[in-house]
Amino acid sequence: MGTKKGTPIKRKDGSFIKYKGDIIISKLNENIANLATETGGVYIQNVKSNEDVKTMLQEIEAKSKQKELKSEKIHRYIPLFYYPLGIALLLLLVATSTFPRKINIGVFIVLFLFINPHAKAGMLDFIELNKAKKAYDSGEYEKSAKLYESYAKKSNNTKGYYNAANAFYKQKKYKEALKTYKKANFKNKDLKAKNLANMGNAYAKEMKQEQLKKAVKSYEESLKLKEDKYVRENLEEVKKFLKKQQQKSQNKKNNKDNKKQNAKNNKQKDKQKNQSDKKENKNKDSKKDKNKKHKQDSDKKDEQKKKEQQKKQDLKKLNKDEKDDKKSKSINKQPMQMKDKMSNAEEAKWLKQLNLQKNTYLYKLNTKKHKEVNTDEKPW
Repeated sequence: MGTKKGTPIKRKDGSFIKYKGDIIISKLNENIANLATETGGVYIQNVKSNEDVKTMLQEIEAKSKQKELKSEKIHRYIPLFYYPLGIALLLLLVATSTFPRKINIGVFIVLFLFINPHAKAGMLDFIELNKAKKAYDSGEYEKSAKLYESYAKKSNNTKGYYNAANAFYKQKKYKEALKTYKKANFKNKDLKAKNLANMGNAYAKEMKQEQLKKAVKSYEESLKLKEDKYVRENLEEVKKFLKKQQQKSQNKKNNKDNKKQNAKNNKQKDKQKNQSDKKENKNKDSKKDKNKKHKQDSDKKDEQKKKEQQKKQDLKKLNKDEKDDKKSKSINKQPMQMKDKMSNAEEAKWLKQLNLQKNTYLYKLNTKKHKEVNTDEKPW
């Protein structure tokens, strides 16, 4: 043990200490040296002699201040000798009296309680306090708290409340402890300072910001009555913790405000984006409508153009038909115009053509009845 190589740790029965089935090997951890020197301490490696112990003592004496620590326990004794003395005197009185024995015993009890009506209560209180103290020393804090509190309520004893509050504190019942500490109204300056210091400890255990502030106040009031090193240290620690908690709370608040602001900014951005999208959609719709209108206009123009082209074609066709009609008319008129110029062969040809059109009027020219016609008249 205590070397770089290390060794297992043997039990009394000869077996080795294990962890999860594996034998533990204890080795030297030299990092302790750095920890010691960096925190103002000293690292001395142990050897198998008394020299290392002497070296340690020399280092301790060089580094620390020598001072004598004292611990003193004060026992408080309650004088109870007058109770047995009173009983003895009464017994003597009864024994020497002329009353019957039974009456004498009754008279003794009545006289004892009449002379000291609080004797019974005082004796029981002493027993209860003794039980409460023993329970507190043995760690039975719940029992101790009940006994001390019961005694304090009956006798309105300040120290009883103080001890009951200490027992509640040991049970980690800090709220009950604080209520009971407040009932302990000490007139003694030192005891009042202790009570305030304990109240500060109970407040500090709550770990809430408001309770920590009350703890600081209690510590400060205690230090005003009596300066105490440990109370001062507790005060500084609570102040540091309170400052950290306040800083944490402030940071939390700032983060909350930042989140709120970010949410607001995001909302505003979303609103702007929606407006932009709406505007863009409106522009798109406008552009679409414009394109649609343009297309409609273009279609109208195309339709108009087609109509015009159709009209031109129809007009062209009409003109062509008119030309054809004129041509046909001119052809039909041509024989009339050429009556003086047409030969007999041509006339015969025309007659033959006309005879083929059976539905025509000229078909009757083929009939057998032949009228005499003027030789100067043309057959058509």
